[in-house]
Amino acid sequence: MAGAAKGPDLMALPLEQQAEARALLDSSPDDPGTQLMLAQLLERTDLKEAERWVDRVLAAQPGNAEAHYLRGTIKGRQAQAASLSALRLARQSKAAFEKAVELAPTTARYLQGLINFHLAAPSIAGGDLDEAELLAGRLIDVDEVEGALATARLASARGDIETAIDVLERAGEMHPKSPVLAFNLGLFRQQQQD
Repeated sequence: MAGAAKGPDLMALPLEQQAEARALLDSSPDDPGTQLMLAQLLERTDLKEAERWVDRVLAAQPGNAEAHYLRGTIKGRQAQAASLSALRLARQSKAAFEKAVELAPTTARYLQGLINFHLAAPSIAGGDLDEAELLAGRLIDVDEVEGALATARLASARGDIETAIDVLERAGEMHPKSPVLAFNLGLFRQQQQD
Protein backbone atom coordinates (compact mmCIF):
# COMPACT_ATOMS: atom_id res chain seq x y z
CA MET A 1 0.00 0.00 0.00
CA ALA A 2 1.67 3.14 -1.21
CA GLY A 3 1.95 5.94 1.27
CA ALA A 4 0.87 3.96 4.34
CA ALA A 5 3.29 3.71 7.22
CA LYS A 6 1.88 0.34 8.11
CA GLY A 7 -1.05 -1.74 7.02
CA PRO A 8 -4.25 -1.93 9.02
CA ASP A 9 -4.50 -4.44 11.84
CA LEU A 10 -7.06 -6.64 10.15
CA MET A 11 -6.67 -9.28 12.84
CA ALA A 12 -8.44 -6.95 15.28
CA LEU A 13 -11.60 -7.20 13.18
CA PRO A 14 -14.16 -9.99 13.57
CA LEU A 15 -13.54 -12.84 11.11
CA GLU A 16 -16.25 -11.88 8.61
CA GLN A 17 -14.99 -8.30 8.57
CA GLN A 18 -11.37 -9.44 8.15
CA ALA A 19 -12.33 -11.14 4.90
CA GLU A 20 -14.32 -8.09 3.77
CA ALA A 21 -11.41 -5.75 4.56
CA ARG A 22 -8.88 -7.95 2.76
CA ALA A 23 -11.14 -8.09 -0.29
CA LEU A 24 -11.49 -4.30 -0.23
CA LEU A 25 -7.75 -3.77 -0.03
CA ASP A 26 -7.03 -6.33 -2.71
CA SER A 27 -9.58 -4.82 -5.07
CA SER A 28 -8.30 -1.23 -5.05
CA PRO A 29 -6.13 -0.12 -2.13
CA ASP A 30 -5.64 3.45 -3.41
CA ASP A 31 -9.32 4.17 -4.08
CA PRO A 32 -10.80 6.71 -1.60
CA GLY A 33 -14.10 4.81 -1.55
CA THR A 34 -12.29 1.63 -0.57
CA GLN A 35 -10.30 3.52 2.05
CA LEU A 36 -13.48 4.99 3.51
CA MET A 37 -15.13 1.57 3.74
CA LEU A 38 -12.02 0.22 5.43
CA ALA A 39 -12.09 3.12 7.90
CA GLN A 40 -15.73 2.33 8.66
CA LEU A 41 -14.81 -1.28 9.39
CA LEU A 42 -11.81 -0.33 11.53
CA GLU A 43 -13.76 2.34 13.43
CA ARG A 44 -15.37 -0.45 15.45
CA THR A 45 -12.08 -1.90 16.67
CA ASP A 46 -9.15 0.49 16.11
CA LEU A 47 -9.85 4.22 16.20
CA LYS A 48 -6.27 5.26 15.43
CA GLU A 49 -6.10 3.08 12.34
CA ALA A 50 -9.57 4.17 11.21
CA GLU A 51 -8.46 7.79 11.59
CA ARG A 52 -5.41 7.17 9.39
CA TRP A 53 -7.62 5.83 6.59
CA VAL A 54 -10.14 8.68 6.92
CA ASP A 55 -7.29 11.18 6.75
CA ARG A 56 -6.08 9.53 3.53
CA VAL A 57 -9.56 9.91 2.07
CA LEU A 58 -9.75 13.56 3.11
CA ALA A 59 -6.31 14.25 1.64
CA ALA A 60 -7.58 12.96 -1.71
CA GLN A 61 -11.16 14.24 -1.39
CA PRO A 62 -11.43 17.18 1.04
CA GLY A 63 -15.08 17.63 0.06
CA ASN A 64 -16.13 14.10 1.06
CA ALA A 65 -18.96 14.70 3.57
CA GLU A 66 -19.11 11.04 4.65
CA ALA A 67 -15.40 11.08 5.52
CA HIS A 68 -15.87 14.25 7.59
CA TYR A 69 -18.82 12.63 9.38
CA LEU A 70 -16.79 9.50 10.12
CA ARG A 71 -13.89 11.65 11.34
CA GLY A 72 -16.31 13.42 13.69
CA THR A 73 -17.46 10.07 15.05
CA ILE A 74 -13.90 8.83 15.50
CA LYS A 75 -12.71 12.04 17.18
CA GLY A 76 -15.75 12.03 19.45
CA ARG A 77 -15.07 8.48 20.61
CA GLN A 78 -11.40 9.34 21.12
CA ALA A 79 -12.42 12.37 23.21
CA GLN A 80 -14.63 10.21 25.41
CA ALA A 81 -11.71 7.86 26.09
CA ALA A 82 -9.09 10.60 26.60
CA SER A 83 -8.30 12.73 29.59
CA LEU A 84 -5.65 15.34 28.80
CA SER A 85 -6.48 15.74 25.12
CA ALA A 86 -10.27 15.38 25.44
CA LEU A 87 -11.06 19.05 24.73
CA ARG A 88 -8.87 19.19 21.65
CA LEU A 89 -10.37 15.94 20.31
CA ALA A 90 -13.91 17.13 21.06
CA ARG A 91 -13.30 20.35 19.14
CA GLN A 92 -11.93 18.33 16.21
CA SER A 93 -15.03 16.13 16.36
CA LYS A 94 -17.30 19.17 16.26
CA ALA A 95 -15.39 20.70 13.34
CA ALA A 96 -15.65 17.46 11.36
CA PHE A 97 -19.41 17.16 11.99
CA GLU A 98 -19.87 20.82 11.03
CA LYS A 99 -17.96 20.26 7.79
CA ALA A 100 -20.11 17.23 6.94
CA VAL A 101 -23.27 19.31 7.50
CA GLU A 102 -21.82 22.18 5.48
CA LEU A 103 -21.07 19.83 2.56
CA ALA A 104 -24.39 17.95 2.72
CA PRO A 105 -26.86 20.12 4.68
CA THR A 106 -29.88 17.92 3.98
CA THR A 107 -28.38 14.62 5.07
CA ALA A 108 -30.23 13.61 8.24
CA ARG A 109 -27.40 11.48 9.62
CA TYR A 110 -24.91 14.34 9.45
CA LEU A 111 -27.34 16.69 11.20
CA GLN A 112 -27.95 14.00 13.84
CA GLY A 113 -24.22 13.62 14.40
CA LEU A 114 -23.81 17.35 15.03
CA ILE A 115 -26.92 17.48 17.23
CA ASN A 116 -25.67 14.53 19.27
CA PHE A 117 -22.34 16.27 19.67
CA HIS A 118 -24.04 19.39 21.03
CA LEU A 119 -26.18 17.33 23.41
CA ALA A 120 -23.28 15.23 24.74
CA ALA A 121 -20.35 17.64 24.87
CA PRO A 122 -19.90 20.10 27.71
CA SER A 123 -20.01 23.76 26.72
CA ILE A 124 -16.25 24.13 27.27
CA ALA A 125 -15.77 21.57 24.47
CA GLY A 126 -18.26 23.27 22.15
CA GLY A 127 -21.54 21.63 23.18
CA ASP A 128 -24.46 24.04 22.94
CA LEU A 129 -28.12 23.19 23.58
CA ASP A 130 -29.32 26.31 21.74
CA GLU A 131 -27.36 25.26 18.66
CA ALA A 132 -28.78 21.74 19.01
CA GLU A 133 -32.26 23.29 18.99
CA LEU A 134 -31.57 25.17 15.74
CA LEU A 135 -30.19 22.01 14.15
CA ALA A 136 -33.19 19.97 15.33
CA GLY A 137 -35.43 22.46 13.55
CA ARG A 138 -33.44 21.93 10.37
CA LEU A 139 -33.62 18.17 10.85
CA ILE A 140 -37.41 18.30 11.11
CA ASP A 141 -37.45 19.83 7.62
CA VAL A 142 -35.31 16.94 6.33
CA ASP A 143 -36.84 14.04 8.30
CA GLU A 144 -39.83 14.68 10.57
CA VAL A 145 -39.37 11.51 12.63
CA GLU A 146 -35.66 12.03 13.27
CA GLY A 147 -36.29 15.71 13.94
CA ALA A 148 -38.91 14.84 16.56
CA LEU A 149 -36.50 12.40 18.20
CA ALA A 150 -33.78 15.05 18.30
CA THR A 151 -36.21 17.60 19.74
CA ALA A 152 -37.27 15.11 22.42
CA ARG A 153 -33.62 14.35 23.32
CA LEU A 154 -33.00 18.09 23.56
CA ALA A 155 -35.97 18.56 25.90
CA SER A 156 -34.65 15.68 28.00
CA ALA A 157 -31.18 17.25 28.11
CA ARG A 158 -32.85 20.37 29.48
CA GLY A 159 -34.59 18.26 32.12
CA ASP A 160 -38.05 18.60 30.56
CA ILE A 161 -39.32 15.05 30.12
CA GLU A 162 -42.93 16.23 29.78
CA THR A 163 -42.05 18.27 26.68
CA ALA A 164 -40.11 15.31 25.27
CA ILE A 165 -43.19 13.12 25.71
CA ASP A 166 -45.45 15.77 24.15
CA VAL A 167 -43.17 16.09 21.11
CA LEU A 168 -43.11 12.33 20.60
CA GLU A 169 -46.88 11.99 21.07
CA ARG A 170 -47.54 14.67 18.43
CA ALA A 171 -45.02 13.09 16.05
CA GLY A 172 -46.60 9.69 16.69
CA GLU A 173 -50.01 11.05 15.67
CA MET A 174 -48.50 12.24 12.37
CA HIS A 175 -46.50 9.01 11.89
CA PRO A 176 -48.56 6.28 13.61
CA LYS A 177 -46.60 3.43 12.00
CA SER A 178 -43.20 4.59 13.23
CA PRO A 179 -41.86 2.01 15.69
CA VAL A 180 -38.92 4.22 16.65
CA LEU A 181 -41.27 6.97 17.83
CA ALA A 182 -43.38 4.52 19.84
CA PHE A 183 -40.29 2.92 21.36
CA ASN A 184 -38.75 6.24 22.39
CA LEU A 185 -42.08 7.48 23.73
CA GLY A 186 -42.18 4.37 25.91
CA LEU A 187 -38.66 5.05 27.16
CA PHE A 188 -39.49 8.64 28.08
CA ARG A 189 -42.72 7.60 29.81
CA GLN A 190 -40.79 5.01 31.77
CA GLN A 191 -38.26 7.66 32.74
CA GLN A 192 -41.05 9.94 33.94
CA GLN A 193 -42.43 7.16 36.16
CA ASP A 194 -39.01 6.67 37.76
